[in-house]
This record gives sequence, structure tokens and C-alpha cells, in this order.
Amino acid sequence: MTDFILQTTGLKRSFAGIRAVDGVDLAVRRGSIHAVIGPNGAGKTTLFNLLTKFLEPTEGRILLRGEDITAAGPAQIASLGMVRSFQISSVFTRLTALQNVRVALMRRGGHSFHFWRSHRDLDRHNQRAMELLAAVGLERWAHERAARLPYGRKRALEIATTLALEPDVLLLDEPLAGMGQEDVEQVAALIKSLAGPRTVLLVEHNLKVIAQLADVITVMARGRVIAEGPYATVSQNPEVRSAYLGSSHA
Repeated sequence: MTDFILQTTGLKRSFAGIRAVDGVDLAVRRGSIHAVIGPNGAGKTTLFNLLTKFLEPTEGRILLRGEDITAAGPAQIASLGMVRSFQISSVFTRLTALQNVRVALMRRGGHSFHFWRSHRDLDRHNQRAMELLAAVGLERWAHERAARLPYGRKRALEIATTLALEPDVLLLDEPLAGMGQEDVEQVAALIKSLAGPRTVLLVEHNLKVIAQLADVITVMARGRVIAEGPYATVSQNPEVRSAYLGSSHA
């Protein structure tokens, strides 16, 4: 079995003749935290959309566990264990944290909209929902409505609902955006705890956090990969410093 759970080869996507993603080769090691960084317009979000098949590649291949999934649709990608956080789980603000996770568990079981089922049938998900809330540090807020949760804990709840789908590969698109320092520290610690049994691929602009979290960093600019490696290596790359680290967009 390959050490790489997710790979792309020659991945391209063009819009009106402009290549937003231009021949990206990516190899994400199983159980790692792999970050994709770059200035605005580098192609990071387009890459995530290609991986989760919300966009079709113009050229190239996507492999999950060595299997070619280039022709798969978004639902099939999720069923194979690659899930993009915040794509699936906009939280229901009028429901409690526990109820939000329970809805996600119902979805995995194929009953996400069967709200007329008996309380006994619905309550059978409570134990697993509480385990997932505990995994993201939210057990004490289980019966709090999502609307009342602080921003960072709301993000943690979104991750809990995503974990309910039991992903092997978790894609996080700017999970720390808009957070205060206390929330950043909490959610960064949560992301760190997810790796190992799962693989985390994330796009993030907070370079201080990326330096602490990521095992491997892929740097993109103008749709291309310009550097890859640990933070200590890529941060000293002249092309990276010019394209991203010294940019006003950093």
C-alpha cells in the first residue's frame, strides 16, 4: 500500500483560457497534516474544488488510495472517505450542538431528513454524537444552541459534524479565518489532534500556525506549485518569499 493517500498528476483547470490550476502534482502522505499556501489567486481554492469534484479538471488525474477517482462525483468522493469541511456542514443555528451532530450522523446512515422518526430512534445517535463533541472539546456545550456558541467553537462544531461522516481525508479551507487569538489556538490544537488516524489537507493564511502544524507545505503561485517541503525549507526559498511570504496578501 502506498504511503500517499491522495495524489494528483498534471492537474489543470482553465477558465476562459486562463489556467487557474496549471499542472499540479500533489502527493499527500497518509496520516499527515499537509498545507497548501500561496497568495490570493494562486489557485488553492480551485484545487480544493477539483479534489472534491465540485469542478471538473481540464486535464490530469486524481488518485485516492491509489484508485483513480477523476471521474467520480462529489457524493461518491465523500462516500470514499474524502470530505471537505464547511462544504457539508453549515451548522443549524437554531439546533443545539448535540442535535447538529446527530443530524450529520443521520445523514451518514441515509436518514438525514427523516425528522419524523421516533425520539427513541433518533436518540440512538446521542452516544456517538457526544463522543464526537468530546473529540472537539464541545461536550460541555452539547445542549447549547449553535447560534450562541463563540465563533471558534462554532468552527469546532462544523468539524465535529464533518467527523460524523468518518472521513479518512479531511480538507479544511481556511479553518482559522476571522478568528481571535484564543479561538485560533483552540482550533489549531484541534486540527493537530485529528492527524494520525486521519489525513488533513488544509489551505490557510496564518503562517505562524502553518509553521507549527504542517508536516509538509505546498506553495502555489499563479496556479503552479513553486515549492514543497517543511516550513523551514520553503520559507527560505527565494521564489516563495517573492510570491507569498513577502506579499501584502500574506
